[in-house]
Amino acid sequence: MEKRPHLPEWLKNFQENSWEVEILISGGAIFSLFQVSDFFLEFAFSLKINSEFPGTDIFIILGMTAIKILTVGFFSHLFLRALWVGMICINYVFPSGISDKTKMYAKPFKNRFSSYNNLYHEIKKIDKASGLVMFFSVLSFVIVIGLLMLTITFITIPLLFISNSTPVLVIGQLLIFLYVFDLLFFGVLRKVPYLTYVIFPVFWIADRLSFRLLYEKPLQLMSSNLKRKYAYSGFSLLLGIAILLTYSTFDELMHWPKFMDPRENRNNLTFKSNHLHYGFYRDELEKNNEKARSPTIQSQFIHDGFLNVFTPYMKAFDVLSKKDTTPLFQQLIIDVNKSKIENVVWYQYQHPQSKQLGAIAIIDISDFERGKHQLNIYDKDSLILFTIPFWKDF
Repeated sequence: MEKRPHLPEWLKNFQENSWEVEILISGGAIFSLFQVSDFFLEFAFSLKINSEFPGTDIFIILGMTAIKILTVGFFSHLFLRALWVGMICINYVFPSGISDKTKMYAKPFKNRFSSYNNLYHEIKKIDKASGLVMFFSVLSFVIVIGLLMLTITFITIPLLFISNSTPVLVIGQLLIFLYVFDLLFFGVLRKVPYLTYVIFPVFWIADRLSFRLLYEKPLQLMSSNLKRKYAYSGFSLLLGIAILLTYSTFDELMHWPKFMDPRENRNNLTFKSNHLHYGFYRDELEKNNEKARSPTIQSQFIHDGFLNVFTPYMKAFDVLSKKDTTPLFQQLIIDVNKSKIENVVWYQYQHPQSKQLGAIAIIDISDFERGKHQLNIYDKDSLILFTIPFWKDF
């Protein structure tokens, strides 16, 4: 039988006093994660515009989920440590424990305390819970990042080189499912004789891509000492909250239904032709410090004789170059109130602040009547279509 190594005194002391380091890590991480979240949101927006790689949405969702997992985990850890310190303080103020004058609960209520009880056991439980939350947070983050690496390897990269995408998707999703199933059930597939020879090559690669070698031993240590129901409950709660936060962050970017909005007609309030979106107007975007996601004009209300139409260069526009050798933006057609504007000239332009690359067209509307008008931008095959209402105010 293998002899257990002796725990060094320095490690024992560090374990007993690790709460100081834990609080520093959690506090610093939370501050940093808010900045990282904003940066990643901006990166996700740019990725959606500039690329059409298979699995782009999965990459964005998993990346933000990993960030939210750490945020929720470190917030939970700080809360538990604050509760832990509070328990220690109140236990110090009243060291003799619960007074013997305290009257016990009458049945059917259960008495969870007795006279002269102090908070030692509660303090110890919260201390252990804080450590588990810290480990769960980091572990969940690494697992999600590992899942992202598996998706890129088994789905995204093969789809770039293989035209028939259906078998690639099915096989890739099956391999990832089996690996995640084995991980969630603590290596259940690795314990089945003969099956291990079949899954070993794929799992050997996946272990290294998903960083499993980094956390496998700590995971086994936890699972062999902690009841599985607590492990699954803690992981599910942490992941569930992180997913909800991720959903609420990306619902507009991904065009998902609004979370927890029971109003059935929120997309049917008016005729579709009467929809307004602030993203078409640069003055509104500048107020919100956002980049253009589609063609834009200077404002909803035009006070001069020209429309300044800026269109960012999006990856989706590349479909036009496959059909025609004409410069990309010169293939776009502009009309106002369904009347085509002839001889439109586009000028390549890069926004000085946002660094967005695109093109600008200047449209003379000085002869247009005062009031509402509608700008349409499209190509000859209607593969691209944008409609922007505006009001001439002079």
